[in-house]
Amino acid sequence: LFYNFMTEKNASAKIREFSWFSENIPISAQQYVGALVDFTGEIGRYGVACATSRNQTELRRVLDTMLEINYSFQDINTVLPSKTSKKLSSLQKNISKMKHLLYEQVLLEKRKSLNFVSAGVQENDGNEKETDPIE
Repeated sequence: LFYNFMTEKNASAKIREFSWFSENIPISAQQYVGALVDFTGEIGRYGVACATSRNQTELRRVLDTMLEINYSFQDINTVLPSKTSKKLSSLQKNISKMKHLLYEQVLLEKRKSLNFVSAGVQENDGNEKETDPIE
């Protein structure tokens, strides 16, 4: 799953619904949830690396994949044993962390552009005179 996520950059991970797994592979709902939540932890570490390198596109893809996984749990939520609630809370924490990282990235980008504007700095294509913030 992680390999597919990393190699197919234009698509989120191929996540199959639990009903597909339960028909084709002997797996319990608890194992299914545990595996997918662990996967969100793995892509979360990748998301932190993306945030460090200021790669918003990949960070959004990580968050979108986590949200897709969270959504896929909606149909099996009533089937899950109580032990699984700890795993689901880990998923919510992972989603919250990615949202926070993305929010920080957007704020940094906005602040950077505001600082340039307030200082009188403009992008110069060679035809315009740059403004002097002291004048």
